[in-house]
Amino acid sequence: MSEISAEHVSRALQLGALAKLKEGRSHLLTPEERAALAKISPEQFAPIPPDAPASSGFTLESALPVKPTRSGYRHPIVPGCPYEKTYNRKIRILKSWIAEGRAANDPCPLDEPRQMVEWWQRHKKQVVPADLAAAAERAAISDETARPSPDAPSVPSVLSVDLSAVQGLDLAAAIESQQRQLAALNAQLDHALKQPHPDDSQLTRLSNRWDKCVERLRKLEDSINEQRIKSGELIAIVALREELLPIIETISTKFVEVLTDRVGLPRDQALAYADDCFRDPHESRFSPHARPAAPVAA
Repeated sequence: MSEISAEHVSRALQLGALAKLKEGRSHLLTPEERAALAKISPEQFAPIPPDAPASSGFTLESALPVKPTRSGYRHPIVPGCPYEKTYNRKIRILKSWIAEGRAANDPCPLDEPRQMVEWWQRHKKQVVPADLAAAAERAAISDETARPSPDAPSVPSVLSVDLSAVQGLDLAAAIESQQRQLAALNAQLDHALKQPHPDDSQLTRLSNRWDKCVERLRKLEDSINEQRIKSGELIAIVALREELLPIIETISTKFVEVLTDRVGLPRDQALAYADDCFRDPHESRFSPHARPAAPVAA
């Protein structure tokens, strides 16, 4: 008997129909998809709170009840199944893992990415691949965000909070905190790399966290720079040059006039003296007359 049963076909039709409904393409539903939708009863759906966030984990796949397939997994082990994307492996490799687990009476936990790392270490001599470690990391993050602590106080809706006493976000303090976190992650990563036998899964997790920390730090720095520009605290060097040029020229011209009219110096000497006095402002990096920086010797 083929592994793709009538139940699997019906489930696939239901998912395809739900996808079309979500995208507003109900007019493209086929007769088979309409028939599959008719078989779905309201009791099969878990109620979704009206204020559920977009990141609550709801997907078209989760809209239908999860039933194990004949192989014991949530999804059929066929080309294009979700496991291929999760572990970045072709169906041939996944089936070899399943066969290896059955032979050792230790089933391969494809539905549990976090357990896959331990399963791999029990059956393989090679280090845990980065793909498996990344899948376990994503699953861990998903579990932490989807499962609130039982001791955590309930968070009221933003609409019901009095924001009059809430202080604004201190971006400078946030940047300083992020820099400390980055330094700590860098120290952990450096320590892990110096081990005689580095753990690839640990290196992958630390590297991913380091990348995310750097990304958050850059966004915070961009935000505070944008805020300082809007407030006038931070000025672009081009704008500063445009402001300084007429000021320097005006002072230089007045200085030459004083030297020629009141002191009685010839104009060429006054100009030479003014050029010497205003050399530093003209050659500063804030002046449009600034000379290009000398090349650094190799």
